[in-house]
Amino acid sequence: MNSNEPQIINYYSDFPEYAIIIDNLNEEYDELITNYIRLYDKINQYEQKPIIKNDNINVFFVLLLFMILFEYAIIVVLI
Repeated sequence: MNSNEPQIINYYSDFPEYAIIIDNLNEEYDELITNYIRLYDKINQYEQKPIIKNDNINVFFVLLLFMILFEYAIIVVLI
């Protein structure tokens, strides 16, 4: 900004226009932060930790073991 140019002054508040814009942006930012904190608290309230941890790999191996034992039992019974 050139120092020779006059500052645009808001007639009602005696502040330059950019100061009013920055103040409005700070108010909006504070409101967004407040909303973010409120939403974060709600999410944490509904978030539940599982009692039993089910890993997909463990479930897969249990099913695979069951299938192998079941097929082995069928082979033993038929032979």
